Amino acid sequence: MTDSHSYSSTKSLGHVLVTGGSGGLASQIIELLQTRSATTKLSSVDLRAPAEPVSGCDYHFGDLTDEKNMSELFDQLKPDVVIHTASPRYDSPREIMYKVNVQGTENLVKISQNAGVKVFVYTSSASVISDNATDLVNADEEYPLVTGSDQPEYYTHTKVRTFDLSSRSTSLSSSLLCPLSFPPSVVSFLL
Repeated sequence: MTDSHSYSSTKSLGHVLVTGGSGGLASQIIELLQTRSATTKLSSVDLRAPAEPVSGCDYHFGDLTDEKNMSELFDQLKPDVVIHTASPRYDSPREIMYKVNVQGTENLVKISQNAGVKVFVYTSSASVISDNATDLVNADEEYPLVTGSDQPEYYTHTKVRTFDLSSRSTSLSSSLLCPLSFPPSVVSFLL
């Protein structure tokens, strides 16, 4: 990602930890934060190494479904902000989708609260507002979630469950993002 803009006035987000840091979305977020010097420290956790590590980001191996491992990592890193992008592929076995998307996110929310994380950003999926039959026209974050029997995809069902879970977090300032578009508040937050 090359950017010809100067972001010398970017406010620091402090220490940012990106989960799923070897994935496509996370890699772009890490590169954006690094390019804009938006952090005092940048870390990533994933089950696999990145194909192209971003210079200046510390990469850590970890399984977000392992609460003990994640608690130890958070104690070591002491992140100010967690950007949670980790998720299995939509065609993974159901047990894996549930374990990672629901139980893993539950772990991260709880651990983030206990570790004093200030902001928890959860990247969901545009599919949480889709029934796979109706066209989404001018869709945004205000669209209602498609749940229960109206939601035909199991992957999306797990994303809806975690969307609710993240929004109920009481001690975290949390942002819930569906990659349809980023709301102006988040765009300005990242600029």
